[in-house]
Amino acid sequence: MKGVVMDIHHGSHRNFPTGIVIGLLSLIFSAPTGFAMKNNFSPPLPNRNIGLSVALLETGSAPTVFSSSIDCASQLDQLRTLGIPAVLVNAGRPFAAVSLQSNDPLAEIFNAAESLEILVMLPREEPDWLALDSSRLEKLRAAMLGYAEETCARFGTKGAFAGWVIPYEIPDSYLADEAKRARLTEFYSSLVSALQHLDPTHVIAGFGRLSFESETLAVKEQWARLLETAHLDILILRGVSETVHPAVNEHLWAVTRAADEQSVRLWATIDTFSKESESTQAATFASLQTQVTFLRKYAEHLVAFPATQYLLPDTADSASKENTQRLYQDYRNWCRQQR
Repeated sequence: MKGVVMDIHHGSHRNFPTGIVIGLLSLIFSAPTGFAMKNNFSPPLPNRNIGLSVALLETGSAPTVFSSSIDCASQLDQLRTLGIPAVLVNAGRPFAAVSLQSNDPLAEIFNAAESLEILVMLPREEPDWLALDSSRLEKLRAAMLGYAEETCARFGTKGAFAGWVIPYEIPDSYLADEAKRARLTEFYSSLVSALQHLDPTHVIAGFGRLSFESETLAVKEQWARLLETAHLDILILRGVSETVHPAVNEHLWAVTRAADEQSVRLWATIDTFSKESESTQAATFASLQTQVTFLRKYAEHLVAFPATQYLLPDTADSASKENTQRLYQDYRNWCRQQR
């Protein structure tokens, strides 16, 4: 398997072969690792010149975001045109109910995505998962593993299948509390171990979120301890922007160093929607540029969260289609200028 997901940047817990990065990612070079002076918070990747490289597809409760298998293939080709070589599919629990039907959205995506890599997000059944006791966490783990077993049986041999994403965010505010960290670590490490036993050839990613409640060096040690035990291949940071907190650069430095020490690849999401609106209104192009320019200094790959706002304009509803088409062209032109 080659490409974004399986091309191991630092090495891996599971000796994957180094792959060939395609599209925009041909501009990426290995990250320097010798910048870890105690008080040096310089971004580790100052010369990286990339845009978005992973697209989140959310099918929700509808059969699919695409109107047909032909439309699905056309839209995924549009991603490839933009230099997007990988997708992260979040279908939600309703997806399982149609898994044996002809309009199975994940089957359509796999059939149409021969030259893309696909990460499958496990279902998020317990939004308030951090409040669950040990027995309910075990039930949650078993349910997610059951879903993975069904998905692996159907798509595990597909060339496009790249791995799994655990949907439950790890807030680093929990990592400072010994009891909370122990429960969180046990859940993650046991689930990752079970997924590795089920499917030892593909990567496993998880989400993380910065809370800015600890000192920088403490943040580094807290993440290093968790990543050492959890054995994730990829950590995807959510909700990070240049203005989110005065210490954002220092804390990103800390997580970057922790991930590097544990051979975990660091990705980040780019919000393509406006946080100031309760609707699904797209973020301004200036906002997207700011996020990408800032986070590409730290993250190996950037995930369009979700893809429909900028990367798949034909899936927009009639009211927002004109604006989405314009944003798509703005982003496409910007990418061309960077090459």
